[in-house]
This record gives sequence, C-alpha cells and structure tokens, in this order.
Amino acid sequence: MTNEQINAAIAEACGWTAIWGEGCDPDYCGDLNEMHEAEKVLRNQFTTIEEAYWRNLQWVKPHPIYATARQRAEAFLRALGKWEKATDKESLTVGGATTEQSSVDHLRDATKMMEEVQDAPQ
Repeated sequence: MTNEQINAAIAEACGWTAIWGEGCDPDYCGDLNEMHEAEKVLRNQFTTIEEAYWRNLQWVKPHPIYATARQRAEAFLRALGKWEKATDKESLTVGGATTEQSSVDHLRDATKMMEEVQDAPQ
C-alpha cells in the first residue's frame, strides 16, 4: 500500500469523515504523534484488535517502542484486517518475507522455528 492509501485507511478506521486532499489530512506513516492518536482508538474500543496490533508490531520490531510511524501504521491496518497487498517499494520486509505474507504466517513460522530450537540436541 502507498502511504496515501495507508493514511486514508487509518483515518477511516479512526472515524474521520473529512474530505481528503484539503491540506489537513493526518500523516500516520510519517508522524509518530498521529499514530499515537490512532493507537488510542484501538485502546478505547477494540481490546482483541489492540492485542493483535501489538503482536504484529512485535513481529516487525523486537522492541516495538522503536517502531517507525510507517511500521506502526502497517501493524495497525493488519490488526484490523485492512492491509492490502503491497504495491510500493516502501513495504516492509521481515526476516526476508514481504508484507504480502500475512502476520498469521509470520507467527506460525516463528512458532515452528522456536519448537525446532527447543527440540534440538544441546
């Protein structure tokens, strides 16, 4: 997704009804303060979705506190099930996988790798 598509999708999820392109559009991909406001929406309304958001963000960054606004925006849309197939070069790569691979696949792969490490002879 392009930054513009991401920003529009997050604004819609946060209840924005303003007309886009008039100069006061939020920049969720480029502004951590804007993403903080979006995170408040999850915190106030969607407990299970907020949990999915943090899981997605931890997959992108081992320490989510250091995640960029763009990484937070992607995790936000993935948690809501509104992430679309990546169409630009700004898409994230995580462990060699592109954003086209779902977070469910990421979690399954990580779980499998952890099991293999635990089962390996010491």
